Formats: sequence, structure tokens, C-alpha cells
Amino acid sequence: MDAFFTQIQEGFEKLGRDISVAVDKLGSDYNRANGALKRAETARKTGIVTERNASLSAFPEYVCELGEAAKVVDVGGNAIATLPQALAGLTRVHRLCASHNALVALPPGLCAGWASSLRVLRLERNKLASLPPDLGELARLEELWLSDNEIASVPASVAKLVRLRVVRLARNRLRFDETPDADASLRFLGSCAAARELALDGNPGIARVPTAFGALARLETLSLDDTRVRAVPPELFEGCAALRSLSLKNTPAAEDPAALRATRGFGAFDARRARSRDKQIAGNVLLSGMDDIAGG
Repeated sequence: MDAFFTQIQEGFEKLGRDISVAVDKLGSDYNRANGALKRAETARKTGIVTERNASLSAFPEYVCELGEAAKVVDVGGNAIATLPQALAGLTRVHRLCASHNALVALPPGLCAGWASSLRVLRLERNKLASLPPDLGELARLEELWLSDNEIASVPASVAKLVRLRVVRLARNRLRFDETPDADASLRFLGSCAAARELALDGNPGIARVPTAFGALARLETLSLDDTRVRAVPPELFEGCAALRSLSLKNTPAAEDPAALRATRGFGAFDARRARSRDKQIAGNVLLSGMDDIAGG
């Protein structure tokens, strides 16, 4: 019965991802077929801003005028360098996408303005060097996409994001190692109790996995490809009871599969991994050995 409900849940999650991709494509197609005035008019009627791939160099002024009427804002795929502070007035927006732009920072006050509504924040492929310290004010946030930026640390307030399910921080400048001046902010993600997917690929400054991640009992997928991780702490295998996908391609840990197998708790993880693999034979999961972990 548990397996049945798991399959149902996975089906809904895949449907959600497919819908998200379709919405992005429709936004791009719509913008190619309609002028700026028409897009603004539609946004005022529907509360849905579709300015994706619209060749913008500045954030469209009319969006802030929508106020509480704005529900979805998509300005991805442009050349926008700054977001206006007035965006905090969009107090009912539940999805904001400003990915694939040229943002270097976020203005203060945004998180407080979106505290009771925002569920999805997509800022991947920008030039962000830091995150606002009040990020944790986004009490309803479920998805945080920040891959391909220049982020060096995670604010302590992220520990308050108890609804956060998806965290993507791949290809940034995050660090976690044993040097005296090492930044240990990555451990704050261990308090995001609802997290299911955590992507930390391509952060060569990560040499260790925080033991705090062992508190993520619902975590299903952890990706650490192209980092300097040398070992996986037993706390991860023992505490992450839902973990079934761990990727360590191009890491020192992948070079010693025997040591990985000898880690306390690995056996239970490996059994879950095998069950999941059996369900996905028709997909892209390999059938034997450690190939899906180490990329062998």
C-alpha cells in the first residue's frame, strides 16, 4: 500500500514538472506572437505576467502596478540586471521566475512582502553573489532554484523554510570543508525538514557533506557531482530514510566504492536504491553495481 501511494505521489510530481515546462514554453510562444502592450493588458486581466524571452533590458514597470492582483510573474530569459524594490507590493504572487537574466543582487524587503504567498522562486543562471539574510521569511516557499550563480554562502534564516521541497544550488561557489576559515552555512539546509531534492553539483569548494543533512528524513535525491567530497557521513544514510538517489560522479568518494559500501547505514540505502531502480528500468536508471552513484 505504501508503494502504491508513493507511485501516485511521484506521478503528481512529474505532472507538476511537465506543466511547469509547458507553461514556460507557452510563455515564450505567447511573447513572440504578441506585443508589449498586449502582454501588459493580459497581465492586468489575469494576474499572470508572461515576459519570458521578451528581449527586455529592464524590468517592466507595469508589473509592480498590479499589486495584489499579480499571481504569477515570469521575466525569465531576458537581460534584466535589477529587480525593483516595489515588487514587494505583490503580496499574493505565488510564483516568480527571473531566471536567465543578469541579476547581481536582490533588493531588500522582497522576502517580507512575499512572506505569505510565494511558493516558487526561480533565479537560476544569474550573477547573484549572495542571498538576502531574510530569505527565511518566505514561509510558504516550496521550490528554490539558484543554480548557476556565484553564491558563496547560505543565510542562517533558510533553516526556517520548513515547507521547502526542492533546493537547487548547483554550480555556485559554496564551500564546506575542514579548513579553519571554512564557511559552514551549508549546514542550515539540514533544518529544511520537507526537503526532497537537494542539488549541490559543481561546487568544488564542498569537500564534506554536513552531518546536519542526516535530519532530512524526507530527502529522496542528493546530487554532489563534481565536488571534492571524499566520504559520506553515516548520519546521512541512517537519518535520510527516504534517500534513494545519491550522485557522486567525479568526486574522490566515487573512486573508493568499497569505503562507501562500508559506511554505516549504506546497506539500507542500497536496498531502497535497488527497489527504486527496479521500478524505473524503462527509464534512465542503470541496472547494477554503483554506476548510478559513481558514474562508472
